[in-house]
Amino acid sequence: MTQMDPVFGMQHDREAVGRAIGLGLEDFDASLPIETVSTGLPYTVTPLKSLEVIQKLQLNLGRADAYLKKTAGKSFTSWRAKP
Repeated sequence: MTQMDPVFGMQHDREAVGRAIGLGLEDFDASLPIETVSTGLPYTVTPLKSLEVIQKLQLNLGRADAYLKKTAGKSFTSWRAKP
């Protein structure tokens, strides 16, 4: 597969993203930014603290979609920042 080099877009406010996806500030890895990254399709990358945070995630699609429409992301992608 060939893709474009990543383009790093806006960095996001943790509180706003937390409200949009139903998480608290303590759920994010504070050492990494929440930012939009695109290699052809822009994703809002949300580094989370732990597997437990990912497992408890209950996304409200309406709030998440409204946030993404305001910030040019097409989807959230979350990952555990540390093992």
